[in-house]
Amino acid sequence: MNRCVSLAGVVVMQFATVVAQVTPMPIPQPIPQQPIPAAPSGQQPQQQPPVGLEPMNSVWVQLPANPPFSGFPIFPSLLSGYGGYPVGTGLDKSGAPLRLPPAPSPPPPPGWPSWVMAKSAEAVPFAPDRALLVRHSERVWFRPDDEEPFVPLFFHDKSRVLTAGAAVEVRQNGEFELLLHESSRLLARGPSRIRVIELSAEAVQLQVSALTWLRIEASSRRHSITLPDGSTLEIPPPAPPAAAAPSFLALPAAAVAPQVADVLLVRADEPAWLGGRATLTNYGTVEVIWKHASGEVTLPRGHRVTLFLQPPNEVVPAGLVMTEVKAEAVGDAMQCRAERPGVATWCGARFTLPAGASVRFDPQQGRPFAPAPAAVPVPTSSDAARAQ
Repeated sequence: MNRCVSLAGVVVMQFATVVAQVTPMPIPQPIPQQPIPAAPSGQQPQQQPPVGLEPMNSVWVQLPANPPFSGFPIFPSLLSGYGGYPVGTGLDKSGAPLRLPPAPSPPPPPGWPSWVMAKSAEAVPFAPDRALLVRHSERVWFRPDDEEPFVPLFFHDKSRVLTAGAAVEVRQNGEFELLLHESSRLLARGPSRIRVIELSAEAVQLQVSALTWLRIEASSRRHSITLPDGSTLEIPPPAPPAAAAPSFLALPAAAVAPQVADVLLVRADEPAWLGGRATLTNYGTVEVIWKHASGEVTLPRGHRVTLFLQPPNEVVPAGLVMTEVKAEAVGDAMQCRAERPGVATWCGARFTLPAGASVRFDPQQGRPFAPAPAAVPVPTSSDAARAQ
């Protein structure tokens, strides 16, 4: 028992000895930095690192003070001679002469584009009765007139001059551009065939026998394009400029839209047994007229129609035609009922109605079935005398 106590006492004494030896280490205190003496006039002060400190310690490194943010730079309103802005004549505030902008270069003479003339081996006359054929890619076939065969334009042959009677076609893959006088042009891609019928100072007439992707831009003269189904696309010439408006009503030049026609025809990707269809979209600033077998359609800007690429076997009128059928207006729609077997035709569609059957034509937009407004009688001199 005494032995255990003695051992316990030894352990306690040893533990007390260990505890007594664990003492906290002193924390080093930073040495205050000595002030840097002022340098003599004309010399830059040199900063000396503190003695006894680590030079790589960022705590003791004094970074240069950044200037305060004073905003983004702003050019004064009367800054002269800066860039190409027009300035007046005379002297600026400092007395230096003002720099005038260079005089504008004269407009280039009228003619074909310079990039075309650079590739042409011979001079091309710039006249209304001439057109310029430019081959862009793949194989393009060219025929100068009806008595000559088609010949291909090779990779080194980029352009040809066309006159009335010439024809251009792409049989598989290819792209070409037809430049007309005064900024009119035609761009075709894929299998297509175009024949030039007329080129004059007043009108342009083309015949399109086949098309895949065709874009027509016209800014002068009257254009008439015959499509594969026999219909005709009419692009009227630009309207003459209107009389000058008063100064307070005059629009700026940027607000006046130019008179430019921009028409896009795209063939639909569908089986050949359907006969082929194409969409006709007007992207220009003028209205175009599409004349077909049963009437004509005025296509405003941003509108599109779908047409067949083969002529119809039978022409169906676009107006409302009824045979043995009675019609009754129901709002903007028209209700047609057949007392005996009859036929009702409207908008190119024909409906054969048995006795007692009816069909309803709803225009959805507009009022094509509304009665025409009654004519207002124009008063004559005798009526005025009678009224007095």
